[in-house]
Amino acid sequence: MLYQQSRAAEHDGDLRAAAALAALDALGLARPARVDVELSRWRGEEVPLPGGGLLINDAYNANPMSMRAALEHLAARGGKRRRVAVLGTMAELGPDAGMIGAAAMARIELEKGGG
Repeated sequence: MLYQQSRAAEHDGDLRAAAALAALDALGLARPARVDVELSRWRGEEVPLPGGGLLINDAYNANPMSMRAALEHLAARGGKRRRVAVLGTMAELGPDAGMIGAAAMARIELEKGGG
């Protein structure tokens, strides 16, 4: 089976494709020969910038898992260029959003050996 997604935000496309295939299996339907996954706007959207820069917009419905995947995407695509991450609130997580985001960042730092 050929699997292709529209942009580089692998975590989102992989999950959607897996969910679609699981639904087909549960219903006893045949799997298609090809699965194309169109990601939401602002989920791993890449915009070329002047001077060789690259803006990766991963602002759609952010959560700790998508934040981690977006930072990994930035690291992979950034190469040797300067990389800057602008992180906003994850309001849908409620009053503990700041604490959840800080905990996710601390885990990422520990795993990368940064703290």
